[in-house]
Amino acid sequence: MLYKAKTKRINEAVSRNSLKFPDRFCFKISEKEYNFLKSQIATSKGGSRKGHTAFTEEGVAMLATVLKSDVATKVSIAIMDAFVSMRHYINSNLLEQKYINNQVMKDTEDIKLLQESFSKFEEKNKLVIFILMVKYMIHILKYMKYLAVQEKV
Repeated sequence: MLYKAKTKRINEAVSRNSLKFPDRFCFKISEKEYNFLKSQIATSKGGSRKGHTAFTEEGVAMLATVLKSDVATKVSIAIMDAFVSMRHYINSNLLEQKYINNQVMKDTEDIKLLQESFSKFEEKNKLVIFILMVKYMIHILKYMKYLAVQEKV
């Protein structure tokens, strides 16, 4: 028994609230489909003159809002609580995700600045090293000239 409501009451609720049950919420199954399902699960021996209705997840949730049983009321309240909790969870995660994205963007900008700084530093170092090498070469040349003069003496 769904929501502790008899099938007759469920069918009445769906009929009286037909706008709340579009095809994507519930639909009639064929006799062939019914017989297949009946062979798969234990069912009562009772039949149905109007055909059998199958409910989607949304349809089962909508039933909770139109049935008058205590169980249906409790389920309806639980569904609303679940949606509120889910919205809070999603909102907090979105805020966290936005913070993380902002940090990543900031870090990306910082990394780019560091790369540019290192690149400039590297260029300056290359120049400094080149100047030092030239000075060292000049010093070696002067020393070699000094040695050549000393050999002649």
